[in-house]
Amino acid sequence: MTELMASVLNVLYQQSIWAGILFPAVLVFAYGLRRAYPGLLMAIWLLIPLRLIAPTDLAFEYSLAEWLSTLPIADVMPAPGIERVAEGAAGVYSHAEFSVDSDLSAIEYTLFALWLCGFLWCLLRFLKARRHLRKLARQAKSLKFGECHSMLQEARAAFSCRRRIQLVISSNSHSAYTLGTIQPIICLPGKLWCKLSREDQRAIIYHEVAHVKACDDLLLYGLNLIRCAFFFHPAICYAQAQISQQRERLTDIAVVQSNKIPPRQYARALLNYIEQSTLHRFESVAPGVGGQYLLMKIRIEAMMSNRVTPLPWQKVAALLLMALMMGLVLPMDTLAKSGQLDKTEALTFSPPMDPSWISSNFGMRKHPLTGKKKFHKGIDLPAALGTEVYAVAAGKVLRIKSDSVNKPNYVVIDHGQGLVSRYFQIGEVQVEVNEQVQPGQVIAKIASPYLGTGPHLHFELHKDNKAIDPLLYLYQ
Repeated sequence: MTELMASVLNVLYQQSIWAGILFPAVLVFAYGLRRAYPGLLMAIWLLIPLRLIAPTDLAFEYSLAEWLSTLPIADVMPAPGIERVAEGAAGVYSHAEFSVDSDLSAIEYTLFALWLCGFLWCLLRFLKARRHLRKLARQAKSLKFGECHSMLQEARAAFSCRRRIQLVISSNSHSAYTLGTIQPIICLPGKLWCKLSREDQRAIIYHEVAHVKACDDLLLYGLNLIRCAFFFHPAICYAQAQISQQRERLTDIAVVQSNKIPPRQYARALLNYIEQSTLHRFESVAPGVGGQYLLMKIRIEAMMSNRVTPLPWQKVAALLLMALMMGLVLPMDTLAKSGQLDKTEALTFSPPMDPSWISSNFGMRKHPLTGKKKFHKGIDLPAALGTEVYAVAAGKVLRIKSDSVNKPNYVVIDHGQGLVSRYFQIGEVQVEVNEQVQPGQVIAKIASPYLGTGPHLHFELHKDNKAIDPLLYLYQ
């Protein structure tokens, strides 16, 4: 459990740092293109949530981060407390007898507890709002016939939407909204609906069908889940608001491009609807007609100035920019740091002790004390008490334990490119944490084992946090 908590804190920290670095660049870029095609702006703002869910070690050969790594500037290092958490997470693959401690401080336990409480609160609040909307839709009256149903079929044909859409009207709903992607439901506000003219009703139904066609409910659902996990990060909150704004503008473009409703008539319908409705009630959890005053002002001004019809090249440019950004900007790690650049051949491996025989190999074996079959994640090298133990390759000492009584002492060394060596059943540790060691350097001496199996060195080698057979690199 401790290792899981350490891993969660490490991921949250790294993703928050990457998103924080990316946010100012996205903000400046979006401001410079504020009058561009909404799809272009939406592609830019989607980089923030994509960065938060992308792997922390995402790297690409031609990315901006890879280019910056060649410049003579200092690397951005994580805070010492979180770095220790990251190092502690490496113990997750150890077995019970030879495990690396990953103790968290009281502050780190408190941070995890606060995050978990905030995440669960935001998630439950979001799911409760969605459940309320679904309850309204289930209790609503289905419109399978009549003029509204005819408008729905007309809008489906205009948008080439093949999915069957259920149209309902609820007297308890104050706003029109859409739920579902595979089996979408459009819920109309009953008390408000009778106050709108036929032209206004037609425009609202077209607007909702455009949301269904674009699968906006699925997009909004995913954004809300990301926001629940990173509720503390202002970048995702601001990005979600901007994505919602551009999503509404794209919906306006789709309605006007259908050539079924003139722009001025559509803008007038939105104004009439907003004048009668409760604004911004469900917009954060389900797509629908609505929006804040400033957003509606921007949308109507665009329609009045005939800026709602994009040129074909603008759509292509939006797709190309999204692909370019994902390849150049989204990867925030370098190939060398992420372990994708294999430089293992440059490492020189040497035995951890003077010539010795192997008493237990890597893999399944019968435990010498319990007699039960168990996976052995290293090799055992018998040796006399006081025998010197050497570092197998150059690297940095991550963790040590030299004063344990009821557990084996150990040294953990990071060699880069995802390779980590571990030395157990030792004493008289002669290195310190963060110390750089060289191949063959004495790091400790063999001590009495805490289990009665005789003096020996238990040696493990891990690649990308997974135990591998040390003989693949030693004694070659």
